[in-house]
Amino acid sequence: MKKTIFTFLTLLFVYQTYSQEIVEYIVESNRNGFDITYTNDGGNTEQKKINSNKWKTTFNRNSGAFVSILAQTLNKNAEISVKIIYNGKIIEKAKSSGDYVTAIAYRFLNDEQIFANIYPYNKTFNGKMKVYSNSPILIEPNMVQSENIGMAENESVTIISKFNNGYYKVSSGNKIGYIWAGWFKE
Repeated sequence: MKKTIFTFLTLLFVYQTYSQEIVEYIVESNRNGFDITYTNDGGNTEQKKINSNKWKTTFNRNSGAFVSILAQTLNKNAEISVKIIYNGKIIEKAKSSGDYVTAIAYRFLNDEQIFANIYPYNKTFNGKMKVYSNSPILIEPNMVQSENIGMAENESVTIISKFNNGYYKVSSGNKIGYIWAGWFKE
């Protein structure tokens, strides 16, 4: 019985060790001094005051876990950027500039794979695309946090580049920004 329990615990440890993935947060500012709030390796919220102009940390998290990083400058006329890197690939990033500004990025790990076989995530769009009426063009590729800079003109956009499976950098009229792939008509 003891051997069976030991074998089970060993297999559980090996599974948990190899099912975790590498997450890295990077925060950079053009000025020294910022505050950060982030989801740590245990899934809890942690806060720190950073006195330099750069900070990073690396840890392991299971696939499907929620990760987030928020940074706020402590200066006027400052720029700050945050990045979440998952297994060597940038999966979210944000940048802000101004007085005492914040930048925030968050994501569920592997959420691209959750939607991999659902339209429009299983397609790659290019060229001129028809979009639905009142399709918003955003400053950043994030519908929750980004500011809307206008609507697509004449229900169409021109693809500049693919950002990820959910967003594309586009132009429409005199606007250049990001659009969620769900606004494209089939």
